[in-house]
Amino acid sequence: MKDILICGYYGFKNSGDDALLLSIIQQLKGMRADIKISVLSNNPEETIKKYGVDAKKRDGIFSLITAVMGCKMLILGGGTLIQDRTSTKSLVYYLAVVILALIFGKKVMLYANGIGPLKNKKITAKILNRVDLITLRDKNSLAELKEMGVKKPRIELTADSVFGLDFIKKPTPFEGDYFCVSIRDYNHFPKDFCEQLAKVCDYISQEFNCYPLFIPFQHDKDLEITEKISSMTKKGVTVTALPEPDDLISILSGARLCIGMRLHSLIYSALCAVPLIGLVYDPKVSGFLDYMGENKYFDVERLSSDELINAVNDCFENNSKIRSDMGKKLEKMKELAKKNAQLAIELPEE
Repeated sequence: MKDILICGYYGFKNSGDDALLLSIIQQLKGMRADIKISVLSNNPEETIKKYGVDAKKRDGIFSLITAVMGCKMLILGGGTLIQDRTSTKSLVYYLAVVILALIFGKKVMLYANGIGPLKNKKITAKILNRVDLITLRDKNSLAELKEMGVKKPRIELTADSVFGLDFIKKPTPFEGDYFCVSIRDYNHFPKDFCEQLAKVCDYISQEFNCYPLFIPFQHDKDLEITEKISSMTKKGVTVTALPEPDDLISILSGARLCIGMRLHSLIYSALCAVPLIGLVYDPKVSGFLDYMGENKYFDVERLSSDELINAVNDCFENNSKIRSDMGKKLEKMKELAKKNAQLAIELPEE
């Protein structure tokens, strides 16, 4: 029997979710080296090879029942899994896995989750009130749970598990001064979004003598829009490979600035104390930045190149202070991230 079954958006070649899974496994094994872990994955063979844990196919009733029956505890792994903005189908899947675990009498923990936005609040609250423990990665998620009436489980405000990631800084193939840009496709971009962002990138290149390095965090969803904007700039370079989390963090650590739409591009940057500017397509992005005390973010549906340039200027002019302040915040976030694993390890013993 496996001690812990981890369920999340794994096996889809998304760097942020890959980093979440790696960080959760690292932290759990750091607390208890002999712990037995299994993962529900879209690509079990790849997950087994990459992380050295057991893995089962995430879809299919037989696979799910077998995996849940064979564990002592279910962890709904990091990320914003409890939401129905992208699709109701996703929410139904994760709640169904939780219900299955509850039916079989397993302990259930939401591990450093984000919550919302949600339309189906009543049924979600009813199910979440039956779990054993919830840790959250931002204050907005805590407010969302309270508003929904979720209060029976123990609820702790911690931090995204990636802040506890033990990574190795590697050399990168990119020379000279660069800043990083992370964009994902989005259905509600204004017509001139690409032009506005390309204009800002060219401004940075000219004024601060560095080139834009565009990083798609999930190739099948990010590459097309990334290459489109990169091609509109004078000096844009696109990362066409799919680097591992260590590689991406190493790349971001060498950047002078990160302009990020993908949440984990911003988390990776914060992990390296790199000045950052958020492009908000989902409340989880602004929620994270608010929690970090970083106020430079803009709604992608109302993006103004002039406002973004003002934020860019501040990042370059106050670079040393921003890095110093972020370094202080980082230590607190690392401790909070480790608390997730500590609470998880203690739960089955209660």
